[in-house]
Amino acid sequence: MLRICHVTSVHNRYDVRIFLKECVSLVKAGYSVTLLCADNLPDELNQGVTILSVPRMPVGRIRRIISAGKVMKKKALLIDAEIYHLHDPELLPLALKLKKKGKKVIFDSHEDYPLNIAYKKWIPRFLRKTISRLYSVFEDYVFKSVDAVIAVTPQICDRVLKINPHSTLITNYPIIDQQNLPEGWERDYLCFAGVIAESRLHHSILKAMEKTPNIEYRLAGWGNEQYLNRLKLMPAWARTNFLGPLTYSEVKTLYKKAFAGIVIESYSPMNYGKQGSLGVTKLFEYMAAGLPIICTDFDYHKEIIEKFDCGICVNPENIEAIANAINILHAHPEISEKMGRNGYDAFLNHYNWLSQETNLLQLYRSLSS
Repeated sequence: MLRICHVTSVHNRYDVRIFLKECVSLVKAGYSVTLLCADNLPDELNQGVTILSVPRMPVGRIRRIISAGKVMKKKALLIDAEIYHLHDPELLPLALKLKKKGKKVIFDSHEDYPLNIAYKKWIPRFLRKTISRLYSVFEDYVFKSVDAVIAVTPQICDRVLKINPHSTLITNYPIIDQQNLPEGWERDYLCFAGVIAESRLHHSILKAMEKTPNIEYRLAGWGNEQYLNRLKLMPAWARTNFLGPLTYSEVKTLYKKAFAGIVIESYSPMNYGKQGSLGVTKLFEYMAAGLPIICTDFDYHKEIIEKFDCGICVNPENIEAIANAINILHAHPEISEKMGRNGYDAFLNHYNWLSQETNLLQLYRSLSS
């Protein structure tokens, strides 16, 4: 039985992509899978995955970046897997060390890191481009050395294919969990669950809510306290039910009684301008829950929404358009229900994890042959 070791220095041991999708899929395919993380919690066997831990990473981004590879290296080598699957940019040096030991290595690029670094607010503005270029050079060097690179969006995949021809696209589509679409359509609130960040334009949504009388906005998740305090000063906060962070099952419960799910982002460089990204997994989560979607009219999003008639795309800078979309879906439950069911069917037939699991297993078979 081929031994595989997934390594993350940042993500939670139950991270949906790493643990629930990739690791569990590999176990079901007959591989021996270990997940090495850094949460200092007890080791365990969960759904066939052996989860091992090292002490938590040091507090602070710089210290974590410097020490992550060193902390993980010793235990990673003790696991003695044939294939190592790494998930964080801090682990790029570890990838090179594992290659020197004769191991096969996959790097899973969850984000466009060179692009993200160029816009990280915690990095002084005058250093961002320089650090982004330096990181990009090092990333290219490592990507040429590893056996394969996984990308979560077409844009990342197109870029890394030029560096490593064994790159493949594996998106973050949701898992089919056999839950039936709820019957009936007695829905009474708009919802969002996830990161509450300025880039998600929650302030624009609340501004639009001022034009949607008698509609409740249920907002769940976590975010910057300063930004949350800014939102709390807006008039529509009086009709906002802030739920804080929710568990995976609690989010599913939240979705059951919503008339629509909303996710609005700006035409920023992080979103490749108006092109958008398949990395906005909130769209597919709403589809999996049978919710009609209100989202930015990115090219990628519009193609999906218009093809399957499962929501309304809006210009994120147009408050009136956001308000109109909310009002339409709230006032016309027959439209909302039809769009929700269309999205659910599209999820079942196209945008679910099974389609990506095939790509994952095909990559592993090519490395183990």
